[in-house]
Amino acid sequence: MGPSFSQRLNAFESGERTWRADEDGLRLVHPGGSGMVWAWRDVVEVRLTYAATSLKPWRRKAWFRMADGETVAFDNGHFKDVGQFEDRSEGFKAVVREAIGRVDAARPDARWRLGTPPASYWAQVAFVAVAVAFLVWVVVLIPVSAWPGSAWDKLAVAAALVPGGCLWAYLSRPRKTTASGMLEALG
Repeated sequence: MGPSFSQRLNAFESGERTWRADEDGLRLVHPGGSGMVWAWRDVVEVRLTYAATSLKPWRRKAWFRMADGETVAFDNGHFKDVGQFEDRSEGFKAVVREAIGRVDAARPDARWRLGTPPASYWAQVAFVAVAVAFLVWVVVLIPVSAWPGSAWDKLAVAAALVPGGCLWAYLSRPRKTTASGMLEALG
């Protein structure tokens, strides 16, 4: 029996679901005892993302895409109460580490990815670019007489927004890696 960790996703779940990296595959056991197993040989892609939210700034998510197109994903968060979540990274990391090793052994041709999926990434980049362009447009439209010395100030504000957006886009980009690179990124 491999490493496991349990989590409750929301207030509507009566108990915790358990994720386990067993010898035969990735196993999910629901609170009532029913469950599912996805064989390691069926995994064609593994993705690890940093998926923070305002209530879970430490959130990471692991995605396993199967040969039949099914995607299995889980994160390191555990619901405690309304607006309260617990970071269960230690158990999450143990399961994901074991899963990476098992997939690498069972499916050498599996793809390894870090970051959000490309479609999601480009949609986020487009949204941020439009938002920044709108903000720059608003700042530039403020009348000069309403803000003394504003011509230079407006240019400085506009220029200050661009490097931050470029840095965010670079750091969150989807990228290929290897199983060992995935383990390194997992920490």
